[in-house]
Amino acid sequence: MTRSRVWRIAVALAPPLLCTVACGGSGSTTSSGVPAACDVLTRDLVTPVAGSDAVQHRTDSGLDTYPNHCTFTGSTATVQVVIADWSRIGYPAGQLVPGIGDEAHVAPGGILYARKGTHGLMVAVTLLPGTDLGAKVSAEKNLAPKLLAKL
Repeated sequence: MTRSRVWRIAVALAPPLLCTVACGGSGSTTSSGVPAACDVLTRDLVTPVAGSDAVQHRTDSGLDTYPNHCTFTGSTATVQVVIADWSRIGYPAGQLVPGIGDEAHVAPGGILYARKGTHGLMVAVTLLPGTDLGAKVSAEKNLAPKLLAKL
């Protein structure tokens, strides 16, 4: 499966996460004081999940639901993260996940929401078609503590 096909599948499966990228250089923060998503979701964190060919993508600047967003796509997966004030993340009800941050939930459909203090994140891993939901959620649970450590 080509990288562009994986990307198209990710776009189809995770539309709420496709939004403006407001990521700056190393160490930048947003107006609300949370770190820039592309400073938190780095290639070294993504490659074990998405493959060594993972590349960062920027999404349509006209979509601004979650402006602090970052996406990487590789041969095996697409990894997306949104970072914002926890009150802005607006996570849906889901299964509580103990041991990740101050609070974490997996929403129906498998997107992981986690909080550290007043900051929150959404992490969504889209694996190749045919991969079970358990593998997706497992990858998100593995990434979340590493991402939260940078908040």
